[in-house]
Amino acid sequence: MAVKLNELGQDNYVILERRSHLGGTWYDNRYPGCSCDIPSTLYSFSFEPNPNWSDFFARQAEIEAYLKYCADKYHIRQHIQFETTVIDCKWLDDRQLWQVTAQSNGQEKYFFSRTLVSGCGGLSNASFPTDIPGIGSFEGEMCHSAQ
Repeated sequence: MAVKLNELGQDNYVILERRSHLGGTWYDNRYPGCSCDIPSTLYSFSFEPNPNWSDFFARQAEIEAYLKYCADKYHIRQHIQFETTVIDCKWLDDRQLWQVTAQSNGQEKYFFSRTLVSGCGGLSNASFPTDIPGIGSFEGEMCHSAQ
């Protein structure tokens, strides 16, 4: 979306990223053998196809590098505020604007905009099932990709 905004000359936008880095799940998941589970070509953006994936199921490092390459090539990083956590979003009827409350470095920040796009990620917070028989007595370590 940011690339299209730039192409349209709309460069007055901000991307709030709670992590300190770019890459999302492809930065966070660095376990041995981590790779995509669909053909690599489907991980290419339509505006920047990558016909040179090294494997049919690309590895984590290659996907992360591709994302960083695209962010740099299309000047997206300058719009990202890292280590900024969105706390609240609310519509202000009287101003016809969105008010976004965020926190960065222990301080609250406020952003106002006519348009808001949420990209919070459905798997960004660890959540474990509770309805699996025996899970309450399981003594092993549980991990989640969001951790």
